[in-house]
Amino acid sequence: MTGLLFPLAATALAAAVTWWCCVRPARRQPHTPAADCCAAPSRSIDDEIRDTAAELRRLREQAAPPPVLDERPETLSS
Repeated sequence: MTGLLFPLAATALAAAVTWWCCVRPARRQPHTPAADCCAAPSRSIDDEIRDTAAELRRLREQAAPPPVLDERPETLSS
């Protein structure tokens, strides 16, 4: 019984903190159509797809390995 008490208390505390910090403030804010989760998207799907493709292209360019050099860099030998 004692081994079960601490996990139950921790779960109850986590639920209370979540309600106090997240749910309660969200319920207090006035709901406007622009902030509503069910509101229509402000951008078209084609715009989103175009921006996502551009971002993916940028990320792939950043992750590309550096070009292979014909000459090896100079090294100091002892």
